[in-house]
Amino acid sequence: MAVDFSSQQLQTAASRQDQRWKPCYKNIKWIEGDALDLPFTDCYFDAVTVGYGLRNVVDKPKAMREIFRVLKPEIFMIGFRWTAGSRASILDFNKSSSLFTTSLQSWMIDNVVVPLASGYGLTEEYKYLKSSILHYLTGKELEELAKEAGFSAAKHYELGGGLMGDLERFDQNQTIEMKSGTVHTSDLATFELSDWKSASSINDPGRYN
Repeated sequence: MAVDFSSQQLQTAASRQDQRWKPCYKNIKWIEGDALDLPFTDCYFDAVTVGYGLRNVVDKPKAMREIFRVLKPEIFMIGFRWTAGSRASILDFNKSSSLFTTSLQSWMIDNVVVPLASGYGLTEEYKYLKSSILHYLTGKELEELAKEAGFSAAKHYELGGGLMGDLERFDQNQTIEMKSGTVHTSDLATFELSDWKSASSINDPGRYN
């Protein structure tokens, strides 16, 4: 499923869907929705990806909490074993702490990105990039934002020489009660079905019971 706030964006995407030959593209459902109030029930998805979206959201903490909410618990059964599951990945421009990288990024936006966009009549749509990146979060701040939303682990990776960034490898903060004691999902990758009793979220003890 693909969600966007703009109905026009969704219409454009849907019109291009038939041009894709891979079967996975044929199954995409286009849904108009708000990142601050996703139209899905709790624990709905195995994975969530965001491309150039979080930077444009007014309430970033709430958007991150919504991502956490719609992801499935990280414990699911494969055969007779319980193993870690759902993940999220957020790709966007990177707000670098390096003066050189920031200067290069600014130059590329002014001299490459905006001129290219102008050729498609999208000058105004891309002029805002520099100011939006300036008011965005650094990699460390994004990691903290994810943890505050409920994720136990998140790592921000700089891409393209620091021009881009990807926040990924989220682990939902859960505790597994074993017959021999209590372990965290970060300490044990798989769990024997015979040992599993219950899984619960530290942030919401009743969520997975």
